[in-house]
Amino acid sequence: MQLSIYPTCFWRWLASVSLFLGHASAFGASIVLIESSGARSTSHQKLASVSSFYGLDLNVVSVKQHPDNAELLRAIRSPETVAVVTTAEALSKLDPRVVSLALHGRDKAVPWLIDSIDETTKNEKLERWSGGSIQSSGSIHDGHTASYAVLHSATVTGPLGGTTFPLNTDGASYLVIREKGSAEQLLTVHEGDQAYPVLARVLVDGQEVFFATNVPTDSPSLTADPYRQIQVFADLIVPMVFLHYAAGERAWHAPAAFANLTIDDVWLRQPYGHVDYEGLLKEAIRKNFHVTMAFIPWNFDRSQSRVVSLFRDYPNRLSIAIHGNNHVHQEFGPLADHPLVEQSSNIRQALGRMERFHQLTSIPYDRVMVFPHSISPTATLGVLRRYNYLATANSLSVPSDAAAPAGLSFALRSGSLDFENFPSLRRYSAETSIPRTQLAIDDYLGNPMLFYVHQNFFSAEIAAFNETADWVNRVDPSTQWVSLGMIAKHLYLEKLRDDGGVDVEAVSPVIQLENHREYPVTYHMNRREDFTYPITVFVGTASVPFNRTSRNLSLDVIVPAKSQRTIAVIYGNELALSQVKIAKDSTYVYVIRMLSDFRDEVVSRSNLGRALSASYVTHSKMWADGILALGCLVILTFGYLWWRKKRVCREVHIDRVSA
Repeated sequence: MQLSIYPTCFWRWLASVSLFLGHASAFGASIVLIESSGARSTSHQKLASVSSFYGLDLNVVSVKQHPDNAELLRAIRSPETVAVVTTAEALSKLDPRVVSLALHGRDKAVPWLIDSIDETTKNEKLERWSGGSIQSSGSIHDGHTASYAVLHSATVTGPLGGTTFPLNTDGASYLVIREKGSAEQLLTVHEGDQAYPVLARVLVDGQEVFFATNVPTDSPSLTADPYRQIQVFADLIVPMVFLHYAAGERAWHAPAAFANLTIDDVWLRQPYGHVDYEGLLKEAIRKNFHVTMAFIPWNFDRSQSRVVSLFRDYPNRLSIAIHGNNHVHQEFGPLADHPLVEQSSNIRQALGRMERFHQLTSIPYDRVMVFPHSISPTATLGVLRRYNYLATANSLSVPSDAAAPAGLSFALRSGSLDFENFPSLRRYSAETSIPRTQLAIDDYLGNPMLFYVHQNFFSAEIAAFNETADWVNRVDPSTQWVSLGMIAKHLYLEKLRDDGGVDVEAVSPVIQLENHREYPVTYHMNRREDFTYPITVFVGTASVPFNRTSRNLSLDVIVPAKSQRTIAVIYGNELALSQVKIAKDSTYVYVIRMLSDFRDEVVSRSNLGRALSASYVTHSKMWADGILALGCLVILTFGYLWWRKKRVCREVHIDRVSA
């Protein structure tokens, strides 16, 4: 824990005051949607979903129900309003002079979106509201062969610029832009060699006005494949991009952009298979990335001092996370084969062994679990929470016995508290082709970009990851390459309140708040909790009181200017690491680990060997059982041959004596 610069009594006083002041009123931002009637249009539905995703309120005003525009004026002039959206149908019932008066009557201008434009929208309306930059609209009759393309705009589209999205629809409308106008194209639909603008920005008398066409799509299921970000984002791309830009810090956003490369299975031996630690460190420094070793706790006492020194000297480039315990098949697999009591024992032993590893090497480790082969059942995540792990990161974020939850948040956020209230993160194999659009969405939404490989990945060269690192750093130069533990401590969303404070939705049980401003800021933290286990909350090293409801834990913390504070939710349990048995007393595990090392150190040196290793990853249990059986057969064969040799020698000796 980070030391606080304030005494314990100050934090206790501050937290006590926060219990009364923290959540007395709402200080959120809102979006004004102007419709021609009270009917819930498609634009309304999408805007409602995206507003909720970003933590924004949606204020709907019907010009039919409020023809005098009084309600409209109040909504637009409200200090909570950060953007205004108008359906194209409502344009004919709006007075541009009234709208202009309302917008310019504010202390700060807000962006305006005219949405759902199609061929029925009158040309003179488009010309008038765009200052002549938008002439008219047209239609594409077959969108099944088309795709979205996001154009580069540093302020609006950011890392999405240059990406493409699928478009599956019977037709789509597009904007006809005047060639010498001031419209900036942001989103186009491509059909063959033709590009048709569907989202554009125009500056009219100092007012930002966005124009978006009606592009009906087949809305993807929010309860299907966990990897559905691209399809879901494509369906909502206009409100996602517009509100992200318009609301800025007033919308939920991550504290920074983070990335990490993890190498599974390795231990600290130079080299380990194709992992040359010294060469890899040079590339990480040269290309600006961070490497975490998913370390099998069984190897806690096997580290070489040469490699240990590298990790101690370069903690900003090299780190350690936890990879199972013994790494015997899928040791955290289905509960029918691996009872929860057995898995709980492995989780405790893994911590005991990693603590001994730390004592032997002075290398810190992150309490982030990377499960061998695949993610565990749901109940196992509850055990990880009980013993104060920070998170788990796997190729699937949905437990092996669960289904993906419904909702936009799970579909688009890479971190989830939907299972046992424990952070489950999604990561990508850099050994295969990762859609760049997928990574761009993660960066755009503030999801950490997590990559993983095995030692075989570096068989061609130690610089094998450089191309991916270059792409990430080029698309978003602000990306911070850090350890999995540091990423876990920044698993929270924040948004600026109109009173100058910051709302925080914590995902990780331990978060590190960072105030980069020139003045103190009050952070209003909330975290989903079920209070299954006893809880103590620390700010720095001081325990503090907190608010509690049936499903949430909350407290307020003042972070001084240019400072940071760590808030830790610690669960009470019976674990005493010094009493955990860490001995390697299983011959079965020993044989598996030695054979795995042989695979990585020897077998992987050839193409055939690497192919066999890949097959092992896919069919691990079958291979492990077969290898173990083969090992036993070899031992029995050698034992039999030794016994035969001894017997023959004894018989020869007896014959000689008899002669």
